[in-house]
Amino acid sequence: MYTAKKAPLARLRAYNQELIGQYVQALRRRDQAEARRIYDLRRRVRRAILIREEWGESLLPESLPAAA
Repeated sequence: MYTAKKAPLARLRAYNQELIGQYVQALRRRDQAEARRIYDLRRRVRRAILIREEWGESLLPESLPAAA
């Protein structure tokens, strides 16, 4: 589980990997609504990863704008 990781960036990366697996399963089940929901979540997680990689911990999660 992704929460076993210590660093926030490591947690996000592990969570992203979990979501990839869930996304593939939803596609195999042909559950388009679930696949879309997971895709949107993966996009937000990926964005959070990129922001953390660029800015580090200096950018607090409360100050992040909502994903569009």
